[in-house]
Amino acid sequence: MAQYLQGLMEEGMGGVETPPAGSGRVGTAAWSNLPPYHNATRYTPSPDITPATQQQLWPTTRQHRPPPPPGPGGATVGMSPATFEAWATSVEDYSSICGWAAPTAAPYVRLLCNTEVQQRIDARLGKQVFRQLSTTEAIDVVRSVVIGTRCIIGAWAEFFSLAQASSDSVCAYISQCRAKANECGFRCPECQCP
Repeated sequence: MAQYLQGLMEEGMGGVETPPAGSGRVGTAAWSNLPPYHNATRYTPSPDITPATQQQLWPTTRQHRPPPPPGPGGATVGMSPATFEAWATSVEDYSSICGWAAPTAAPYVRLLCNTEVQQRIDARLGKQVFRQLSTTEAIDVVRSVVIGTRCIIGAWAEFFSLAQASSDSVCAYISQCRAKANECGFRCPECQCP
């Protein structure tokens, strides 16, 4: 073992000084080529890790979401095209600031609509299909529900062709029927109530 250590010290540390034979001293190592401590190299981070990538890999602060978009409020049935476009622009800007991605974008857009619009969206697409949309696609669906009057005959045709799928629950089917009936504007012939 001593020979092994001595060999390491001779190779890596600049040699070992041994006293002449018979001097009575045991061999001691003289460290002749050691670098001084003040010249030691310091650790520097890899150039691949910049502050931006470091923030992505190891977030240290909690990101704060900006407040909801100000202005025109929620999407409502029958709003003017100009008001809707202002709403859509603010929602798109807000979604880009918050970094909404496809699985979470559409539910946020849906939350910015009133109850009647939400019911109509559910009747047309269903919640599961709508949730998979991007922000732009979700806004386009809201646009198709909100802007323009639908042909009453087309709405009636959709209502009467509505059928419960085997995967739909009874509650989901009933809510779709109610939403379609609201779109048709059905009224009771006797009392004129919805």
